Amino acid sequence: MKPLLVFYTISNMDYVHDLSISGREIYAFGAPNIILMSRHDRMRAGHPMSPTTLAPGAMSLTFLIKGQQTIRVDEQEYCLRGGDVFLTFPNEIVSTGNSPQEKCLFYWIHVRIPSADEPPFGLYPEANRQLCQQLLQMRPRLFRGSPAIRRLLNEIHEKRHQPQSVLLDAWFPTQITKLFYEVLACGQAHVPTKLSPSIQRTIRYVDGHLEERLSVADLATCAGMPVSSFKIQFKEQVEIPPGEYVLRTKIKEAKRRLARQHATVTETAFALGFPTSQYFATVFKRYTGQNPSHNLRK
Repeated sequence: MKPLLVFYTISNMDYVHDLSISGREIYAFGAPNIILMSRHDRMRAGHPMSPTTLAPGAMSLTFLIKGQQTIRVDEQEYCLRGGDVFLTFPNEIVSTGNSPQEKCLFYWIHVRIPSADEPPFGLYPEANRQLCQQLLQMRPRLFRGSPAIRRLLNEIHEKRHQPQSVLLDAWFPTQITKLFYEVLACGQAHVPTKLSPSIQRTIRYVDGHLEERLSVADLATCAGMPVSSFKIQFKEQVEIPPGEYVLRTKIKEAKRRLARQHATVTETAFALGFPTSQYFATVFKRYTGQNPSHNLRK
């Protein structure tokens, strides 16, 4: 019996190793060596992901569609933003560290690397074996994806309801092969994203004025742009809207203050420019999955 792809559609999944238990929809396609593939739509932040060790003969790919997520591999942390690709390699220990599983939408693929005496996941054995080796050697592991990656993943996702057939068995590994060749091309063409001077200036302004009530209009003025143009430029470069960036930055500072200072939740909320402690608590839980009181210094 040939290996099958198991496709999960999961909301608010707690841990990677819980996939076989918490999958709400499971679809099987003929796809040698693809162990798991899933699409996650987290509507709210959750608890940090516990450390999980990748199997010796496997690697995984994460494509973040929107939102952001911190991933820790061994002792190093990486911050993913919408449009990023992230690769994890055999035997690596993966978690989110102290960061929550954030509100975001992403695809995750877990691939078993073929041995020398078995066919790989595509239609052209020798070429695909070389592809696997190049993927295993890829550095950096975090890089910008492409619209083609998202399109291919969406097409695969949309096929999940179709009954298994000979044509589907041929179509699916072809799409997987295209996907990984596109991932390889994006990784090889990786150029670190540089923020424009105006957006850098805006980010410095936010960092220096966290105790103020910052509006998008204020930030646009700082950047020297009309509000509409600023919102577009900021989203393109930072990958999240400016208003969300302000809230996330304030909550990050709030976590630091609550853990290290003797201020109350209410004092921290007002000190960081939130109109009420209730609104502060709502935003705090949205982005951390916890109540502010959980972070209070003991």
